[in-house]
Amino acid sequence: AGLVDGEAYLDNFYFGADDVPYAGSIQIGQIDAPMSLDLLTGSRARPFLEAPAPVQALAPGQKAGVQVASFSDRHDLSWQAGLFTDGQQQDVGDATRDVLRGVGRLVWRRVEGPPVSRLAHVGLSASWVLSSSDRVRYRSRPESFLAPFLVDTGDLDADDVLIVDGELASRDGPTTVQAEVLASFVRSHVVGDPVLWGG
Repeated sequence: AGLVDGEAYLDNFYFGADDVPYAGSIQIGQIDAPMSLDLLTGSRARPFLEAPAPVQALAPGQKAGVQVASFSDRHDLSWQAGLFTDGQQQDVGDATRDVLRGVGRLVWRRVEGPPVSRLAHVGLSASWVLSSSDRVRYRSRPESFLAPFLVDTGDLDADDVLIVDGELASRDGPTTVQAEVLASFVRSHVVGDPVLWGG
C-alpha cells in the first residue's frame, strides 16, 4: 500500500484459499492478471530493471477480479484463469477501461537440479476484453518517469479485443535465455481490425 500522485494505491491486495476441491487455489481482490512471464516475475527476479514496453503496454497487469489456479500432480503443467474488471488506475501499461476481461494461462515447466540448475519453460495465455467505453488504448513509458510515453495508440474504437501471449525461457546454470511475444487483435468496424504486436 502507498500513495501515488496523492492517491491511495494497493499492490496485490487479495483474499485467497488453497486446496479448494476441483479448483486448486482461489484469489479475489486486486491481483496480477495471469498473462506475461515478465510481468508475473517479481521485480527482484526480472532480467531487466523494468518490464519491456510491448509487454507493459499489451498485458493487462493488475486488475480487480477473481482467479483460480492449479497444477498437475507432477507439477510440470499449471493453469490459471480469471475474470477481471478495472481496479485502481494503473500509472503505466494497458489503459483500456474494461467492463469484463477473461484471462487464461497454461504453462509447462521442467526444473532439474541440483547440482546444475536447469529450467525449461513454455507458456501460452490469452485475454478477451469487452471494453466498457468501446475504446481500447495501449501505452507504456519508462517507470522511472524520466521520459514521456514511448508507446501510445490513443483511443481506438473497438467492439472487443483478443490478446495472445507466447513465452519461452531456458536456464542452464548461470545462463538464462528468455523471450516473449504478444499480439492484440482489435475487432473494430471503424479502424479496420488492426493487429498490434510486440516482443
